[in-house]
Amino acid sequence: MVKKRLKDSPHLQILFKEQWRYFNGGGQWLEYVEDRSGEDLLEPVPLDEIVPGQQYYMQQIFKPRHFHPTVFHHTVSWDSIKELHKTGRIWRLIQERRGTATSYR
Repeated sequence: MVKKRLKDSPHLQILFKEQWRYFNGGGQWLEYVEDRSGEDLLEPVPLDEIVPGQQYYMQQIFKPRHFHPTVFHHTVSWDSIKELHKTGRIWRLIQERRGTATSYR
């Protein structure tokens, strides 16, 4: 019997985080590094629950298993958010909505 590997799963979601790297001259650039991966970590966000200033994850177009963090600034046009929502690319962590405890103590 062949054990199914996680990377073969159609429900695999890979979450990234932002990491700033520094040049020798003092400049810096933004790099996304893998934070965690697994199945059913994220869920699509209903349009009426999107709030500026809260972290969401954007699904990448050419790599649909990759999700990068994003925060909508309060100056972003609501029409722009609605257009992004129509594409189905705005997701959130499932545990945040449910309010589950992160520790058992």
